[in-house]
Amino acid sequence: MVGLAILLVRAVALFVTLSSIYAFVPALALSSFWQQASNLVLFSLVGHLFLPVLLSSIIWYFSDSIAAKLFKEEADEGTAMDIRDEHIVTVGCFLIGVYLLITGLATFIGFWISSNMINYPALLKAVMAFGLIMGSRGVRKLYCKIRS
Repeated sequence: MVGLAILLVRAVALFVTLSSIYAFVPALALSSFWQQASNLVLFSLVGHLFLPVLLSSIIWYFSDSIAAKLFKEEADEGTAMDIRDEHIVTVGCFLIGVYLLITGLATFIGFWISSNMINYPALLKAVMAFGLIMGSRGVRKLYCKIRS
């Protein structure tokens, strides 16, 4: 299960990187984008492109340790590939949390740097995503209780 989790963590990191690039590149082609003040262009690049790509790269690099910590109680059970539905719930909650955390932090930091104001919806999104990441095993336990 750890191997599948590594693959899925890397897939989410790649998805966040590509979606950030895909969402931002059309703005680069607009002449009005480059007519803004240079600090706004820099803040847009940092908040909406550089930060998600950096965080995704970190997630990609540490995907082995992330997956091992996600399933640490099952790492000693051998190499049999026994994928149960509660494993999918755990990995899914974790990956959704990672995606929401990266996008929430990028939006929050980009908005804060550019306008020196706090974007509370983005901050709430990041906090809830962090809770989903940290509580993915708890969600799995809740899923097992509801299912049975």
